[in-house]
Amino acid sequence: MPERGVWNVQGTRLSGPRPLLYAVRARLDAWRAARFSERLWRHDHKLWSAEPVPEIENRLGWLDLPERMAGRIEELRRFADEVRAEGIGRVVLLGMGGSSLAPEVLQRTLGNAAGFPSLEVFDTTHPRALRDLEAKLAPGATLYLVSSKSGTTIETLSGFRYFWGREARASGKPGRRFVAITDPGTPLEALARERRGFGSVKGELRLLCNHLKAEVRTAADERFHAYHGEVAGRVTANLREAMAGWKGHLGRVTREFEGWLADAMMEEMGAVSLHGEGHLAGFLFRAQASVERSVRAFVDRLAREIERALGIRFEGARFDPQVEEPAHPDVRLSPTFDTYFELIWFLIPMRIFRPLVRRHFLRRIPWEVEKNLSRVGGQWADAMGASIDGLFRDATAFLEREVETIAGLVGEADAGNRGEEVRAALAELDGLESGVSGGGEILP
Repeated sequence: MPERGVWNVQGTRLSGPRPLLYAVRARLDAWRAARFSERLWRHDHKLWSAEPVPEIENRLGWLDLPERMAGRIEELRRFADEVRAEGIGRVVLLGMGGSSLAPEVLQRTLGNAAGFPSLEVFDTTHPRALRDLEAKLAPGATLYLVSSKSGTTIETLSGFRYFWGREARASGKPGRRFVAITDPGTPLEALARERRGFGSVKGELRLLCNHLKAEVRTAADERFHAYHGEVAGRVTANLREAMAGWKGHLGRVTREFEGWLADAMMEEMGAVSLHGEGHLAGFLFRAQASVERSVRAFVDRLAREIERALGIRFEGARFDPQVEEPAHPDVRLSPTFDTYFELIWFLIPMRIFRPLVRRHFLRRIPWEVEKNLSRVGGQWADAMGASIDGLFRDATAFLEREVETIAGLVGEADAGNRGEEVRAALAELDGLESGVSGGGEILP
């Protein structure tokens, strides 16, 4: 057992193993010499990195947060009063990691203020937890805080999409029931600010497509890796048979192995890649159907208002996304040996080392199969993602053409003294937002 010691540090008594106390003292002395505390308060990134690193610089805001937020206390109080006045009974925070832990600590420490909504923190995707929370929530009487520093946290955005759909079905206007809490400039902020809320058609489509692309990447990785055991077993068996005919020194045998493995991987990955569209086409169909529903809802609402004003009926759009299959699998192999043993083949007696070399070749198979299955899955995810992006571009281009057509109709109507009537119809569209529109508040 290390000898224990006692050390008084500015009135605080520390006890423990002497080596640990020495290490603590050395670190504190180094911090004092570097003026660590003073530089930390100046947000000096050089305490950790010689070059500016955003991951460091934008994570020190907690140092002066109380001072910076003091000027916004009244704003926050007004927002809380508005929430209470609208009959909100519960506030649900959707977040992961630090976005959920800090609110949960404050909730458990301070509790709920009398007369104000209670807080629920949701930081999981477990179906049972989702059902339990949903059972507590009254549609139209719940406020959702969508909290993500990066604005791209997939679990948080998944929760948002689920509860957004729930509120949309209940009221048709869920926008005022959602608040974005995120860093400036993130995709979540852009989505929240676009036309003053989560409800814009373009914002919905972008969020939907990003969500589906993330699902595709996860599914591709899982489904292609399901072939690992089968492919690795087959390649291993074939390698055992092929190695029996390889003769010569280490350099020659290594080249035989590398050429054989490249051909085997190309053949196996090509066969696996043929299943890509069958595994992932469902996501493309979902994207197509979801985008069509969003566009159709927009067009139908738009058509009703314009038909009422001008007697003109608009037709919807039909989208036909195509996915381009990867031309060939992206097979890559790692060096057979960490060191270039084949360059000194003449020093290695193969009669002695041949069994060891063969075992080394066999041990490489599972890793090479896993690595190349990941690449094939990534290729298919990229191809599907590009097709989903194309679907988004087609849909937004269609919406823009519709808006341009409306502008032309307004001009024509002006000539017939009906422009104001058309403009009034358009105003009812609430800024050309979808049927699920609203003005969410934003607290950057």
